[in-house]
Amino acid sequence: MKIRTFLIILGFVIIGTGCEQPQNNSNKEISYSMDGTWVLDGDEYSSLVINNGKWTFLYGGQNGDIFNATHADNLPQYVDETVKSRFVTLSNESDTLHFEIMGQTDSILNMMYYPMGTMYLYNRQW
Repeated sequence: MKIRTFLIILGFVIIGTGCEQPQNNSNKEISYSMDGTWVLDGDEYSSLVINNGKWTFLYGGQNGDIFNATHADNLPQYVDETVKSRFVTLSNESDTLHFEIMGQTDSILNMMYYPMGTMYLYNRQW
């Protein structure tokens, strides 16, 4: 039982180090590290294009809304202010969306949508 618990904890540590959270980077640096086309895991028709701080959600190749991204280390309207993480607020003329970046590597982007708590896993399209 102790070995099983140890292996589970070790797995979380390995996964956590593979999804490094940039610290003390400007919005511009964070945005550039996310630039690219991301395809939603389990739905090849749903994708997200991030380019120079602009986020565009696509479905079936059809353009959707374009959002401006603002990055922050807290999201006080949904998360305790003492919790520091990577949050992104997407806004345009008609809507505002809030996400927490749960993890990001060169090939994976994992986000949680607030206030619903829905998880989204995207794979980078190379």
